[in-house]
Amino acid sequence: MRRRRLKKAGRKLKDHKLPYVRRGRGYISVVVRPIEDFDPKSFRRHDIGRKGHTFRLAGKLKKTGEWATHSFQFKPDEVKFVGKGASKMLVGKNPITQRTLYKIQQRYGLI
Repeated sequence: MRRRRLKKAGRKLKDHKLPYVRRGRGYISVVVRPIEDFDPKSFRRHDIGRKGHTFRLAGKLKKTGEWATHSFQFKPDEVKFVGKGASKMLVGKNPITQRTLYKIQQRYGLI
C-alpha cells in the first residue's frame, strides 16, 4: 500500500534515507535496504530473538544473487516510540529487543 502511494506521488522508495521505520501488517518494520534491489520471488522470513516476536526479512539481490537483509520486523508490543516529531526513536521494551535494536543501530545507523 505504501509503495503504491509513493509511486502515485511520483517518488521512489530509494529516495528514503535508510534505515527508516514503517508500520503495517501487524508489525513495525525497520527497513535497511530498498526493496527494488531484490528479486520479488525470493523473500524469506527468519525468526530472531524470542520465537514469533522479531523477524529478519531477507531476499536475493537482483544483481549478484546473494542473500541480503531487507528489513527487521518487530511486534508492536515489543517496541515503543520515544520523542516527538523528527527526533522520534524506536526503543525496545525488553532486554532482548533492546539488544537487537542496538545491533541494528551499530550496523546500519540510527533508526
